[in-house]
Amino acid sequence: MDRYLRLVAMALAGGLPALGLYLSGPWAWGLVGLLALGLVVGWPELATSPQPHTARLVLALTATVSIALAAYWGTATAAATACLAALGVGFTAAMVRELARPAPRPHLIRSVAGTVSGLGLASLIGLYLGARSGGAIPAALTVAAACGIAAGAVVAGLGQGLSRWPWVPVAAIGLGILAGAGAGLATASWLDLEWWVSAALGAAGALAPGTLAWWLSNPDKLWSTWLTGRDAALAVLPAILVAPPVWVAALIS
Repeated sequence: MDRYLRLVAMALAGGLPALGLYLSGPWAWGLVGLLALGLVVGWPELATSPQPHTARLVLALTATVSIALAAYWGTATAAATACLAALGVGFTAAMVRELARPAPRPHLIRSVAGTVSGLGLASLIGLYLGARSGGAIPAALTVAAACGIAAGAVVAGLGQGLSRWPWVPVAAIGLGILAGAGAGLATASWLDLEWWVSAALGAAGALAPGTLAWWLSNPDKLWSTWLTGRDAALAVLPAILVAPPVWVAALIS
């Protein structure tokens, strides 16, 4: 898949949690579930796990527990408990998975590191469902972050086109963050947010696609032009990283 299309996918995936917070019932679960699906499919490949199939099972279990418990309890406070419970279940499953591998367990450190880092991300997804109890404020913050992700992806994509100059992709990160802050600022009055909150979250949302675009500018990191699992993980990663501040906003609102 072309690297520009990867950035377009990031921009689109960044809006899934915002739609999920505005919609209700199965629609919200389905949209948040798409984030989990992208992570489960792509993270083991992105982390170069030596046993990607079993790693996907562990990540799927973690994300399912996080989403199910957060949806069942339905409050922002309980969402944190859901994430911790999912993390505990996932970590236990990961350890059982490693113990079940026959000795001498090659690439043990890489396997554990890739799986555990994925568990941390998978457990965060349930925070979006817990944030629904905060009403319009978490949804507005997610929209600001989604605008920042989209703006950062566009600017980073333009920088990618000039990657023959090594400094351009790095400069695109800074310009992308500024563009994300501007996009967040532009939506502040519409979303009824403080201008600095909206701008900060837009800038934070833009950081992930900008950094990933710089990483992708390395010729060694360019993959097949076909859609891969790595692309799915890269697309949903910025949206997942925005979940904690959105949840905090729901907690204090």
